[in-house]
Amino acid sequence: MRSWPRPSLRLLAASFGLAGLLLAADSARSQQFAEVEKTPEEELSALVEANKALLKKQAETLKRLEEIKKEAAQLRIYVKRG
Repeated sequence: MRSWPRPSLRLLAASFGLAGLLLAADSARSQQFAEVEKTPEEELSALVEANKALLKKQAETLKRLEEIKKEAAQLRIYVKRG
């Protein structure tokens, strides 16, 4: 009877590591496909919420820019006086 060589510990560790990576990748892919299966209504509501958040942020930025513009005008007045 022929005896097979014993696999080295490095080979076993590499095999288990590779198997773990493959399982993790498969799990991530499953989660990605689970997220894709949204209904059109859910996708639309998510887009509407994202749009509202963006509009709110833009309004705040515009308000801040208007304040900066007023401050700059005041500084110009003070510089002209000085």
